Parts: sequence; structure tokens; C-alpha cells
Amino acid sequence: MTLAHAGIMSGHQGPHRTQERVYTSFWWLGMTSDITLFCHSCDVCQRTVNKGRISKVPLLMMPIIDIPFKRVAIDIVGEIFPASSRGHRYILMLVDYATRYAEAVPLKSISWNLCASWNSR
Repeated sequence: MTLAHAGIMSGHQGPHRTQERVYTSFWWLGMTSDITLFCHSCDVCQRTVNKGRISKVPLLMMPIIDIPFKRVAIDIVGEIFPASSRGHRYILMLVDYATRYAEAVPLKSISWNLCASWNSR
């Protein structure tokens, strides 16, 4: 089956063509299902299959965010090694969706106590 499907002169053709090549010299019970399974499990064929058969998801309207700081993205980057000269190991990132304004705040540690003290300001 490998020579009939993946050999130099075979070119990874589909199950039908591979069956035709094997039928010329061999036959066994359940041959069609064995060859079909072999072709469908071929690593090269799975990577190069035509991707156009899968229907695309329709595009939907995205909400336009036009008021600055109405919606922001927040993330914590780290733990960063080595720490800065002042001992900062994390970076709190904030990016505004409307203006793309970014703010980075260095942090020495991340814990709930830090968040509670930040809110009390």
C-alpha cells in the first residue's frame, strides 16, 4: 500500500487510484476499506488536503468602540528574569481599544493585597 500510495511514481493520489494500483497485483478480504483507511491516515495527505472544502464562517458586524477608555485590555507580563535593578519582576499592561493608548506599570509582585491597595487610592 505504501508503494501504491506514497511511492516515487504514485504521488499520494486518493483511495480510488491507490486501489486501482494495488488491484493489478494483489487482492485480500477487506482490501477496499484497508486502502481507504491507509490513504485517509497518510500524514502527507492530511497536511496538504484542499482547505477550500470547509465552509467559512460568515462575517458579522463588530462593535465600534469610539469612546476612549470605555473598554480596555489588561494583562500581566512575567515573571521576568533577571529582575530589574529595583526588583520589579512583572509588568501590568493596559491598552485602550478606542485609542490604542498603552500603559505599562512595573510590579515587584502580584497578589490580591496589591490589587486591594491599588483600589483604595
